[in-house]
Amino acid sequence: MLKPSPIQRFIDLVRDCFAFKADDGQTFIQVPIPPGCNLPVRSPDFRDWFFFRVYAECDTVPTTNAFHAILNLLEAKGSIEDFRRIHVSLRVAYRGPALIPSQVLLDLANDQGQFVEISAGGWKTTIANNAFFQTFRSTVDLPAPKAAPAESPRPLASPTPALEILRSLLNLPSRNAWLSCLAWLLSTLRPCGPYPFLILQGPPGCGKTLAARILRCLIDPSTAPLSPIPATARDLLLLARHIGSSPSTTFPPSPRP
Repeated sequence: MLKPSPIQRFIDLVRDCFAFKADDGQTFIQVPIPPGCNLPVRSPDFRDWFFFRVYAECDTVPTTNAFHAILNLLEAKGSIEDFRRIHVSLRVAYRGPALIPSQVLLDLANDQGQFVEISAGGWKTTIANNAFFQTFRSTVDLPAPKAAPAESPRPLASPTPALEILRSLLNLPSRNAWLSCLAWLLSTLRPCGPYPFLILQGPPGCGKTLAARILRCLIDPSTAPLSPIPATARDLLLLARHIGSSPSTTFPPSPRP
């Protein structure tokens, strides 16, 4: 019996993975662990996943030519097997019409592949492969929400005390500034734009950077919560793509001129 060639064994590792084209032209592959994890095939994340799988299953590492052959195969599969272009979201997605969605999906970005389905009838935490999210190495998971006990006779607690604590931490100068901040927070959970910009201004040492970090951690926690100002056209392009899908991008605040 002929022993399968190394490239055939590599193909078998990705045979059952779903490859697809995103609406921005990138080819993604949905890998089984964690559930529903979508990786661009031309990314360090996919390279690391594939090399680890090859090492774990075949006790070897792929050559450069073999790895590029796998990349070309996956890009061909994504283009030919399914002609749809699938929108890949960052943290927030939707089902139904974009402007009036039937459900808003919030990616928790945890190891279980969980996300929260939010609709007019309530919310639930679920796991499914029909939601397409992308995460990055800097992405930090959100805590899973907890429902109130069904047997509890007390009404739902008012969110006002928690919001007042948040307001005190942000050191905002007025009620109008606080309402603008709340409006911005809510807008980041909209599945599509246009999105407002939140500008934090003030003298040095007034807490602008702390406020930016707190707000970012509430909705899209990251190990790098403040994005540097882009220095090149390529950096600007990458940042524009990220902002287009995730309106929670934050920059280091500047002092008031």
